[in-house]
Amino acid sequence: MKKVKMKNTLFSKKFIIGVYCSVVSTVVVTLLFFVWRSYCNCPYDVSGLWAFRTDIQESTHDEYKGLSVYFEAVLHQNDLDINGTGEKIAEKATEGHRYDFERINRVRIEISGSVKNNLFNNDQVIIHWIEHGRKRDTSSYLDLHVIDKNTMQGSFLSTAADSVGVVYCHRKNK
Repeated sequence: MKKVKMKNTLFSKKFIIGVYCSVVSTVVVTLLFFVWRSYCNCPYDVSGLWAFRTDIQESTHDEYKGLSVYFEAVLHQNDLDINGTGEKIAEKATEGHRYDFERINRVRIEISGSVKNNLFNNDQVIIHWIEHGRKRDTSSYLDLHVIDKNTMQGSFLSTAADSVGVVYCHRKNK
């Protein structure tokens, strides 16, 4: 009888020590993960001056297919939220002629968006802008992926001529 009690006591001590070690190691790994996530995997910072080029691939107006539109924008990031303003600065037709807008004739854009801090993939930047056109306001949605600290690229869709295409962005001030 004494041997059975001793075995049960020994078993329960080993079991309790095993559970304790598992809990402690889980807490340590979790803390290390949060430290790494907070200090080593910080969200991408988009604050600064950016150049955007949208290349229209599809549109309800055939004359816009192949058109490249250029914007400059100042973005400000607060945590994961983005806001800013910008201007449409040029257009380039498919035949290669580029038309740069005079400053007084540039169309203004208002920007909002967010950064999605991905753990295993490149960060994602979502931007919505409202373009205050001469005839009407239009909206564009940009789904961008961070290539490096000064480059993003992705796709866009816009209510301007119901256009869809690709967008390239590069930081101008760093």
